Amino acid sequence: MPDPLQAGANAGRLAAARVAIAEQAATLDRFVRAAVRCDDDAEAVALAQAACHWSARRHPGRLADVALERLLHDIGRRRVPGRPDDHRPAADADDVRRVLHVATEVYATGGHTRVIERWIERDHRRSTLLLLGHDAPLPASAATAARRAGTAVVRTPAETPPLERAAHLRALAVLHDLVVLHVHPDDVVPALAFADPVGRPPVLLFNHAGHQLWAGVGAVDVVASLWAPDERACVARRGVDAERSLPLPLPAAARRLPDRDAARAALGLGSDALVLLSVGTGYKVAPTLEPSFAGIARTLVEADPRIHLLSAGPAPGDRLLPDHERIRPLGIVADLAPLLAAADLLLDTWPISGATALLDAAAAGLPAISLGDPSPDADAGVRVPHGMLEGAVHVVGSVPELVAHVRATGDRDPAERGAARRALADAVARRHGDAGWSAALEELVTAAVAHRGAARVPQAPRTDEATPSEAVMQLVLGAIDYRPEHAYLQAVPALPVARRPADATELQARVAALDRPAPAGARVVAAPPLQAGAIGRMLDDARRHVRAGRASGLVVVAAPADVQAAVGLLTAQVGEDDELDVELVAAEGLERIARPGDVVLAREALTA
Repeated sequence: MPDPLQAGANAGRLAAARVAIAEQAATLDRFVRAAVRCDDDAEAVALAQAACHWSARRHPGRLADVALERLLHDIGRRRVPGRPDDHRPAADADDVRRVLHVATEVYATGGHTRVIERWIERDHRRSTLLLLGHDAPLPASAATAARRAGTAVVRTPAETPPLERAAHLRALAVLHDLVVLHVHPDDVVPALAFADPVGRPPVLLFNHAGHQLWAGVGAVDVVASLWAPDERACVARRGVDAERSLPLPLPAAARRLPDRDAARAALGLGSDALVLLSVGTGYKVAPTLEPSFAGIARTLVEADPRIHLLSAGPAPGDRLLPDHERIRPLGIVADLAPLLAAADLLLDTWPISGATALLDAAAAGLPAISLGDPSPDADAGVRVPHGMLEGAVHVVGSVPELVAHVRATGDRDPAERGAARRALADAVARRHGDAGWSAALEELVTAAVAHRGAARVPQAPRTDEATPSEAVMQLVLGAIDYRPEHAYLQAVPALPVARRPADATELQARVAALDRPAPAGARVVAAPPLQAGAIGRMLDDARRHVRAGRASGLVVVAAPADVQAAVGLLTAQVGEDDELDVELVAAEGLERIARPGDVVLAREALTA
């Protein structure tokens, strides 16, 4: 089957994008190494946040980063610890009565906000919505959904440091039976808040950004994805166990459409017009590949005088669509119902698909046509997967096929088209409507309860060459000016005040210094109390220093008379496959053992 993402000049463009992605991965690694080297947890978290900001706008060709995960997990367990008596775990899904939904921000438009609204309205459980970084008034639709569902809305001030926000989140979470994360992929707060599984409820992530790296694999018990390709990617590329990566269909919004003829008359369209509708923000139709969305639109209207295109998202004058009397850019449209009523077919956005728009159209009985790879195993990161929405989306591999399908739609008998629309709406309602979606939710909640505390840091998720979808995202987002300095600057509010750069020159210097070398031959040196707890703390600290590159191994100093006891304690906690190299030295005190550049652990810090 042809794949238009790879056709003609597109293959060369994607190859160039993959080169850029490899360079971006190296920058991500620089941020992470700098974060791991930090002695101050707050600064380490800020640099980790900068790394995540970077990866959200400059794809690194991976969906999880092991070093980043270990860092956030270690800091979270130390700084936001749990206690066994903090929370009474739910016995089963029926025992889950209070749900905490967590979002970084919500918007007037966009798919993930619609999912939050529909979730809290449909779920019979009592909900709380926590906004981690949203200072503006709630969008009208979100406020209405919260009011209808009796949902309390809680905010944390945006200027609150991440570790404090994580503590606030943890404290609120333990008052609930389930946590559902709708957060941005570059938000590190949940990764810190839920790293320690002790005394917390199960944590479920709604994977609304399945094509991006996100932080917190080690803090999420179950992942809910929109479709099978994202489920598989969570296992292969994020290191999530297969039994913890599950589907949750998008919830369809039942809506009553106005009369078709009245909707058309209001738009100045005749009854014989063949009306296409596209829905998607400007970046989804950016002219990065051949053909461009503008070129597709022009080809369609020139192929048949009946064809009109209504485009919600692109605004008049922004040059994303050609200037043509039968192509109408409408800008942001608050209520799509009149457009859905007037349209004969939804034209999927290109090169980035619009999953929520496709669902809303299908729920209204409006079929869709999408340019993409029609094979069942196609990469589906930015394109709709084959067979989505009960067959509502017809995927074709070329523009001539797309034109032929659109014209054939216009040639169908109106009564036949009406019957097909009703059948499509019914089919979508069975899976994505109240009953089907609620059944899928209950399976997901059951899995979350069963796997509470199963979250773990991935060992080594697969990092293959960047997928075509990731290369497309690079082409789209790469046109936006975004440099490492911008990522660092975004994270500056999370830095301790004394560590914030004073001006642009210092900011540049900080970024340039991310790769400063660790001292050659440095070791961690400690003379711990001979107690199991102190030995455990020493080993944990030593592992962090070794991972950070500040030391090559651990030297344990014990008095000659205590060597045998030290051997027993170390053997009990250091396995054969441990990442840490440990040397035991018999000496009275460590002053003669430590060398310049060594990391010396204070004995007092190892004592409980």
